Amino acid sequence: MLAVECMMRGIEPPTHTQAAIALCKKALNTWPVRFALPTHLFEEPLLDAEENPTTFCRELAENAVGGDAEHELCQDLMRKIRRIAELLRKQSAYVALRRHLIEHAVMPLHDLIDAASSVELGIFGSDLHDLYETVPFSAFEGDHVLLCGYCGWTLTRKEGRLHCGGAFCEVLTEDFTRGTSTLSLPERGGLVRVRSAIRNYVVAPGKSELTLSQALQSMGVPVELWPYFDRYDLRVSLSHDEIWAVDVKDWTYPHLLARQLTPLPNEEEYSYTQAFYAIPDARIRHTPSYLEFLRAATVGQPFSVVSINALIARVQERKRQLDARY
Repeated sequence: MLAVECMMRGIEPPTHTQAAIALCKKALNTWPVRFALPTHLFEEPLLDAEENPTTFCRELAENAVGGDAEHELCQDLMRKIRRIAELLRKQSAYVALRRHLIEHAVMPLHDLIDAASSVELGIFGSDLHDLYETVPFSAFEGDHVLLCGYCGWTLTRKEGRLHCGGAFCEVLTEDFTRGTSTLSLPERGGLVRVRSAIRNYVVAPGKSELTLSQALQSMGVPVELWPYFDRYDLRVSLSHDEIWAVDVKDWTYPHLLARQLTPLPNEEEYSYTQAFYAIPDARIRHTPSYLEFLRAATVGQPFSVVSINALIARVQERKRQLDARY
């Protein structure tokens, strides 16, 4: 595609893979072709200095059909589990598996083996081994690894600076000065961590989902996580006839996220009275126009776009009104 775009403009295209990779390390506004994107995104590269996909690259790929091989890998792994869960009506085991991944991004291998045989995970215990990988030697500092204070994945030190699998973790932990912990190499079995795709698409967004769920439950509001085999993220039961459906979206670029905001499934079996897309407040603080843009881009849609804290406040106020009524 790049070669065709270049030739249509009378420009010599990259002639080998390394030339294309070198181009991907440069901001889009330096490329010899033009892109149908908001101009402020032209300053972003697709690859970082280590030739890893940037957050911009990942989110851009989400909007391209067949463009995100990493996400497709994650979907393949999780889709099989979800399909079996739905077939066998194993909702609780499916939820337990997702929670385990989010809460145990890195763990000793012998603990993984124990978890795989647990009653809570049931038939999905055997799938754990496909979702984890051995922690690479490059992540070790002596006999231990450093864990990110937000997502809990392994940190890697490069040229004296710590790096996580997600760029925003650095912001959330103030350059990894908050919450960082260590995990020592056990005497037997070694350490494992969730695969990179699982970290990016299950663990990182799952942190916000669990935090929101815990906040609502602490107010005495019943919450179901990933209801009806992940139709959306949270089902909030304010009363027997007032149900709110919530999907948490944790993206860096609202212009790319806007294309993903579509009506949540509202069929009879899992119907609801109101629907929300909830955005982590840290994203909004980092990009003040975040909510304004998403709301403008989704005018007329049957859902509201709010911050997570605003949603918590709405639930609290509605619960107060309902408690006063009854």
